[in-house]
Amino acid sequence: MHRKRLLISAVLLINLAYLLVLSTFHVVSKDWFESRKMGQKADKWNKTKNSPPNDRKILILEWHNEVAVGDKVVSRNCIITHNRSRIKEADAILFTQHRISKEDMPWKYYRSDQIYVWWARYETPSIIECWKNDLRYIDEGFFNWTQSYRHDADVIVGFSDRGQVLSKLSRGKKVVDDILKNKNKLAIWMVSGCRTRKGQKLRMEYAMELDKAGIKFSRYGYCFNHNESQPRVSGSVAALTEHKFYFAFENSLHCKDYITEKFWKNSLENGVVPIVWGPTKEDILSVAPLDSFIFAEDFESPAELAKYLKFLDENDEEYRKYFKWKEDETMTDERMVEMIKERYPNLDVYVNKRETLCDKLLQNNEPKVIQSLTDWYANQEPIECGGRF
Repeated sequence: MHRKRLLISAVLLINLAYLLVLSTFHVVSKDWFESRKMGQKADKWNKTKNSPPNDRKILILEWHNEVAVGDKVVSRNCIITHNRSRIKEADAILFTQHRISKEDMPWKYYRSDQIYVWWARYETPSIIECWKNDLRYIDEGFFNWTQSYRHDADVIVGFSDRGQVLSKLSRGKKVVDDILKNKNKLAIWMVSGCRTRKGQKLRMEYAMELDKAGIKFSRYGYCFNHNESQPRVSGSVAALTEHKFYFAFENSLHCKDYITEKFWKNSLENGVVPIVWGPTKEDILSVAPLDSFIFAEDFESPAELAKYLKFLDENDEEYRKYFKWKEDETMTDERMVEMIKERYPNLDVYVNKRETLCDKLLQNNEPKVIQSLTDWYANQEPIECGGRF
């Protein structure tokens, strides 16, 4: 009987010790997770923050693309991999907006002190409405950084900007002369998104009102009878350059910093004056070459805009003013920024720092935590932008 009591006591002591260990582990685990949410320094960054940037090697795992094979060396300090088996080695994990799901996230496999980066790619919050992709389940401190076209992102990956255009394009009086002598048509629009989003419907309605007001424009893309004989954007330089105006109509209205290839590649890079619809005027002034575009909302109606376009079509000198930024071969981004600030003293003029995700990882030693991705990406946008919860 005495031995039986001793055995029972021993079993109880072992169970008690086990429960104590579990309780301690739970507290430590909870504290660790809370420390990520509060943005405290991770051990990994404490160990490496003093390493010279040129000596560090950065590995970025792109979680969204399992199909890609092999690693891609993007610089002497940076490698991108799609191999998920290397997750424990990665300094950062990059998640693409439309490839995130509850069923396919790395917390099922591994979670360490890496930087988790959310990449919005080149879409506005309205895309959430189309894909019915609710981001709220990954709020509450899951991500550390954002990568987006937006200027308030941790890493900015945009379509282009004033500085890039000034450095990329040939300039001078003769360049502008050659551009203008090639003009023999009024306006052109290439568009493939017609009716899915609210912004797509609104821009189509605006374009049709211009048509009613007498602005007959060349029409390309799937929105216009799927005409395969018409050139695609990638091979449409000739079709673009012979026109005076391009409808740079975005698929979303007043979404922060959303200015796409419609403005940069299709218009400015091909010597066509963009008619801008979609961004706010402040956003377009912040990034564009001075006096390089026509802003649709400056006019009371499409009919009023149509009158102005007809006026420019009949007055070559007035039309040429939209190329003044391109005539000065000595113009620099720095000088143009000062000119924009002088004219618009209250405007926050954007200057691209050209910092990549790898650059930021090399420099960073204190990662933050984003408490609500939904608030940052969607709920802070105006209602007309779409995608709000």
